[in-house]
Amino acid sequence: MHNWTLLIDGIPMELLIVGFDGMSERIVRKYLAEFPNLCRLCESSEYGCLISVFAGRSHVPHTGPAWTSSYTGVMPEVHGITTGGWLGEGVNYSDIKTITIWDLIQRQYSLGIMTMPITYPAPKINGWVISGFPANMDDHCFYPQEIRKYLKKGFQIDYVSEETDLFNGSFDKEKQDNIESQKVEILKSIYQDYETDVTAIGFTLLDRYNHLFPQFACDSSIAKFLTKVDTLLSRILYGRNKQNDKKETYYKYHVLFELMTELTIDRSLEIHKNILHAYKFADRLLGELVDFFAPNSLVLYSDHGFKKYGRALDFVGHDLNGFYLVSDDRTEHKENPRTISEIGPIILDLLGVENTLGSPREMGKTILIKDQARERIKKQLEALGYI
Repeated sequence: MHNWTLLIDGIPMELLIVGFDGMSERIVRKYLAEFPNLCRLCESSEYGCLISVFAGRSHVPHTGPAWTSSYTGVMPEVHGITTGGWLGEGVNYSDIKTITIWDLIQRQYSLGIMTMPITYPAPKINGWVISGFPANMDDHCFYPQEIRKYLKKGFQIDYVSEETDLFNGSFDKEKQDNIESQKVEILKSIYQDYETDVTAIGFTLLDRYNHLFPQFACDSSIAKFLTKVDTLLSRILYGRNKQNDKKETYYKYHVLFELMTELTIDRSLEIHKNILHAYKFADRLLGELVDFFAPNSLVLYSDHGFKKYGRALDFVGHDLNGFYLVSDDRTEHKENPRTISEIGPIILDLLGVENTLGSPREMGKTILIKDQARERIKKQLEALGYI
């Protein structure tokens, strides 16, 4: 990576990992000219479509299994995180069955992890961790505990919390953007004292704009009415038989959105404008990180993309086509990733760390999450329709 601002002491970071939950390769490709920092990076980097993974009975990729596959280099059935509502069934980061890139990297490098998804409870590493979504702001969210002193007043890990209501009639874009900006500012502050060799930071704004904003494209009262109609018709058509789960899922994620589409055609341009704003804001955050840290290598990737389910709701459902970018002087000699499970090995290769991904993890005692914290996390997942 060349011609970027050096750190004050002249020592660049070895590797910066940037995770954008829900970044769609289709959107990046179509509007790349409007993202100056991504454009700058793409000129000297390998980039393209990154295929996500299905897990369990799901017909769409989900955050939990996909991010964990990127950390472990294996499919969900092997690493053990197989549901959309991963913590809803008593599974958390401490239960991952196979070794992760974080386990391996911290043996050779100092490591900082800032709100990367599916890192709660925070692992004890050679460095520091602030867990990412879904997480509860308790002692399990931070390692070491002293890292809390860098948090700014009102800090949130994610826009989605136990108070989030998909149909409450508003989506506070300024609040969402401020949450992500705070992450960057906090990371800069931490780096002044904990100058880690490898740093990873995760953002969720693209996923949240795609999940939440379309829901408010129509009047909230209409949305609530449609939800009730959907529930009633689901029961009439399919009953309560659990064997019909797949049919009910199809109904919820296709028929309901098509109904909403018919009522919101006039809002399609507004949705488009706001989704594009989210990508431009993400591009600004990326540029700020790269210019400040001047990493020797950069890996940027997402867990999935989004696709439309109707004429007006252009970005509603999860899609397999995520995005990746690898910037390093040696990338031309490396095999490009095709699937999200290939990202982990590439990261280890860039660092010269021996790849033992897929090996059984040394399992300590499972960290038990208190009922109150679990309930909060469950509500975060419900807000996005995972459980």
